[in-house]
Amino acid sequence: MRFPFLVLLLAILFCAPAFAEDAPRGVLPSGKTDDVLKDAKPEQIEEALRISAQCRDTDYLRTYYDCDCLGMKFLELRKERGDVVSETILLIEAERSCPNSVDVAGRTFDQCKSWARNMRPRNFEEFCTCFASNFARQYERNTSDNPYVREAQMTRAYSKCDQGKMLQERLDKERDIERLKKEGVYELLFPGAAKK
Repeated sequence: MRFPFLVLLLAILFCAPAFAEDAPRGVLPSGKTDDVLKDAKPEQIEEALRISAQCRDTDYLRTYYDCDCLGMKFLELRKERGDVVSETILLIEAERSCPNSVDVAGRTFDQCKSWARNMRPRNFEEFCTCFASNFARQYERNTSDNPYVREAQMTRAYSKCDQGKMLQERLDKERDIERLKKEGVYELLFPGAAKK
């Protein structure tokens, strides 16, 4: 157990200068990395390494979070707050600082293609590229596991890329159906639909 720990610690120390000072969200700058490792207890470092490993081993976590950043941010928070603060609280806070927007965009694009291909056969890839990029940018600015936050982010991304076209088409269809029902011809035109 000690040998892999030392190898990983050495890898972190040697890679630390590779982090840029003006690093994007999800990457701790090099000076910060050195500060985090300094005076850390071995058990705190092992806990952070375990957090990183669990992140890499879980498809959901490694897609939505930068696992190396997550481990380092967790270690930073553990050092600041002490050993009495629960791991869950520190992990939730660390996740907010370590989005993996590239993989989020990729997964969102793949998911979008699965449903958008039927709705917009001519331009679904263009729409999905826009949708995935916009959602990933919003997720990076406000990283959250809250399903309501993510739903709002996806709705904003959808609206931005769709510009209300599909929503307007659906509202127009609903308005036409209501008009046909008021005129009494809907049941004649669509007898099977009227019984549902």
